[in-house]
Amino acid sequence: MITKDQELAILTEAMLKLGPDSYLGPWLHQVRAELEAMMRADSFPCISLTEAAEDVAKILAKAEKTADEIKVAAKQRAEDRERLVDDQRERARALIIGAQQSLLAIEERL
Repeated sequence: MITKDQELAILTEAMLKLGPDSYLGPWLHQVRAELEAMMRADSFPCISLTEAAEDVAKILAKAEKTADEIKVAAKQRAEDRERLVDDQRERARALIIGAQQSLLAIEERL
């Protein structure tokens, strides 16, 4: 079985053999670091634009789904907080009315 380091050595050798005046040499030089990072992360490198576009579409779809879920959760939290604030306002009004009634009752006794 060939190791990642051996594969990268073969890639580097091919890149150097092809040289800067070939079609693939400059491209391999340009993408080598990215290919190595993907290999080290055990992620299969995307070579074609079609694969890359499909991956981007999947990533965007997942991001949009996550964003929608975040929006729904944020809206729910905002509604919950709004209800809490409304409840607290009602309690405060009730306390104020109760205090006013108590003061009126005290004034009437005086």
